[in-house]
Amino acid sequence: MVRGAMEATRLMIIGFFLLIAFVTYVFFSQVKKRYILPLVFGCIASPLFSAAAAFGVLSWLNYDMYTIMCVAPFLILGIGVDDCFILSNSFVNSTHIKDMRKRVTFVLISVGPSITITTLTNIFAFAIGVFTPARQMSMLCCCTSIAILIDFILTFTLFLPCLILIGKQKGEKKSDFNELKKRKKEIWAKNYVTFICSKKGKVVAVFLVAILYIFSSYGLANMKATFEPSKAFPSDSPLSNSMEEIRKVFNEHFPVNIYIQNPPDLANKEDYKQFYELISDIEKMPEAYDRKKSLLILDKYEEFDRKTHALFSSIGFSTGNYSPSFDNMPFYLDNIFATERIKYNKETKKLDKLAITFLAHNMSEWSLRAAFLEKTRKIVEKYPQFEAFIFDADSSVLDMILNVRTDMMGSIAVTIACMAVICFFFIPDYLGLFIIITTIFSICYNLVGFLALFGGADLDPVTMVDVLIATGFSVDYTAHIAAHFYASTENRHKRIASSLIEMSEPMLNAGISTVLCMLPIIFIKTYAIVAFAKTIFAVVFLGLFHGLFILPCLLSLVKITDKMIPNIDEILDRDCDKKPSLEPFLQED
Repeated sequence: MVRGAMEATRLMIIGFFLLIAFVTYVFFSQVKKRYILPLVFGCIASPLFSAAAAFGVLSWLNYDMYTIMCVAPFLILGIGVDDCFILSNSFVNSTHIKDMRKRVTFVLISVGPSITITTLTNIFAFAIGVFTPARQMSMLCCCTSIAILIDFILTFTLFLPCLILIGKQKGEKKSDFNELKKRKKEIWAKNYVTFICSKKGKVVAVFLVAILYIFSSYGLANMKATFEPSKAFPSDSPLSNSMEEIRKVFNEHFPVNIYIQNPPDLANKEDYKQFYELISDIEKMPEAYDRKKSLLILDKYEEFDRKTHALFSSIGFSTGNYSPSFDNMPFYLDNIFATERIKYNKETKKLDKLAITFLAHNMSEWSLRAAFLEKTRKIVEKYPQFEAFIFDADSSVLDMILNVRTDMMGSIAVTIACMAVICFFFIPDYLGLFIIITTIFSICYNLVGFLALFGGADLDPVTMVDVLIATGFSVDYTAHIAAHFYASTENRHKRIASSLIEMSEPMLNAGISTVLCMLPIIFIKTYAIVAFAKTIFAVVFLGLFHGLFILPCLLSLVKITDKMIPNIDEILDRDCDKKPSLEPFLQED
């Protein structure tokens, strides 16, 4: 993992330069050449400064740092640049507002709520990831969550002032260029909205969604809840190759250790009977070998005790029938079978502790080991008088395998519930909220299915953390369109067209920039890192598909009422005389 994380950091530097090149290209179409550099600096510096601050906060609080956290700055870059694209696009599109105060107010009203929604949902998604059992992934989520919060502040205190200063210098592209670009967008939006609002468009949407769900459901149906240790190492590592040899061993012989804190008293017939019933129940399982390969010790001692009694009886030193006892245990432990698996108390003449071992086969798959462990636990629980427990060095991983399905479903449900609460504060419409949550659920469902079908992912802790993080990302591709739709005061078709004109380009830019930033790490040979990159690629594809096609189709079914948010022009007229927090940047010449 260390080697993979360091290699990922080196390759993501390439992604960093690809991102800078793309950001430069985007701003080249928005502002004059001499203003591109400060705008690129503000866009890139905000997430980098926030990542540095997050590392500083964690160091100040004496938290451990892990090599996997090296990817955090690049992850923040992919998130932070998205907000800058949306902010700059809205600012450039509002050149018709000559008064800078009104223009900034217009931009903040237009895109501020959606940026706030996505920021809060990303923070909550990563915050929930903090509770994952894997310490390295937990700290990565913690660091990223803090950095997203700081980046949100810097976006409005560092990048927005850069936009304002460029606007003061009239650094945007000429108005005729922007008007031509806007007219092309309007023509495209009109034709596109006409299509998605038509019966033909809805039939196409239903068909494509059905295809998605068929593939995703097939992937989910064949997804195994397991864990492969080799996935923690680079594929060309000797450690990864050694795992295959261990699989062969576990396929033939796998030990199961049971520690008994209240061992049976052989002189007590009921204890004696119950103990061997416990042993028989375990050995009857199809995965377990029979008594010949079990290490009980007591059966060997009983055989020795029986022979001793027979010997003493033959020479007249003992009379009566044989009855098991621990009378010969000190001699047996001192001279026949010295072991620490039995703790004998000479004063009480009873056993204080006992360790027994069974052998199982076909345990090369971790999912089979987890299932066998769970069945053995249930058998042991039927005999509480022995106070027995099973020890497995990998029990924490096996427990995660047993619970990963319910844990992931519960975590996703909690994450979506948090997002619903956050979205409701900004989009106070129950139908709109239902549409957003349905879209997010659809993205998550198809994401897991795609990862299983095309990414070869198993249902393991790595997938669980990746999906939780991606759940936060999925809001980025729904909240912007929905927030702009409900902030408008026109009819349905015009609202959808206006939302697409305003948000489609920055959403596409955001998706491309995120992919470019993560693209180099697909060449890493460590599963956990590559799986994270595949998750990001999948959520970008599914998010753009749902955000730019499925969501507008669903919004076209919304019945518009008159109880809408006040017109932006009214808000501008009402609030423009108030002294803004950006007063130093807004003074008119």
